[in-house]
Amino acid sequence: MPDDPLTSTVERLVGLWRPPMILPGNPRGVAPRTVYLYPGQDGRKPEVVVKSGTPPAARALIRRECALMRQVSPRGLAPRVLEEIENEDYSAFAMEFVGGQSPSWPASPKQIAESLSKMVVEGDRLLPIAETAAWKALTPHLSESSRRQFEDFAQRTIPRCLLHGDFAPWNLRVTSENTWMALDWEYGELTGVPGWDWLHFLVLSARLLGKMSDEEVRGLLHQEMRTREFQDYLEKVGLRGCEDMIVSSYFEYLEHIFRPTV
Repeated sequence: MPDDPLTSTVERLVGLWRPPMILPGNPRGVAPRTVYLYPGQDGRKPEVVVKSGTPPAARALIRRECALMRQVSPRGLAPRVLEEIENEDYSAFAMEFVGGQSPSWPASPKQIAESLSKMVVEGDRLLPIAETAAWKALTPHLSESSRRQFEDFAQRTIPRCLLHGDFAPWNLRVTSENTWMALDWEYGELTGVPGWDWLHFLVLSARLLGKMSDEEVRGLLHQEMRTREFQDYLEKVGLRGCEDMIVSSYFEYLEHIFRPTV
């Protein structure tokens, strides 16, 4: 095997180098990255996951995701980063493998609320939605009429809330403690808009797993927002009564920001 930092890192982390399972990204994408699943001592079960990228855009995404995961993993929200690897040819990071199944669909509001409540960082100062990284990323894409529509909403103050950005069943694992662990934080932000992850889970699941029509999705959102769990969550983040603005701004996010980068 080539004597490079990645090989040395994996040998040290798993004790013995074994051929990984390779999950390549889209080679035609602007930022193609590759995922490697390395087995542990038993030679079967994955123990270490490595994400790697070579083009400049891919390397930037690798570094960004690694830095974000280092900050959110202590909260039990993301796999633990084991090591970051840099050389002249690629950027990569190694993280622990998280087993388990994806959450079932449909999921109960209680399950979603328990997971997303962990993303509310209590004790920090309140900040206007307009100052969050997620809103700053969205603002340049908004039309003038949309900016006027969200003017008051953007000034609402909220506690700092982490944003996963692609909070969907296939990016989640149910751990042995029956909690949810989120994978693939490439869309994540340290300051996001509360409610977007919840709606993302519902909309993508309904469309891709439930094969629901747009009308059925709208009905699902209306029903979910009336649940006690959703209302309690809005109370926690100071946005009760802002349901329409949260939904409208989320669909702007879905259209303008959430795009495949692989």
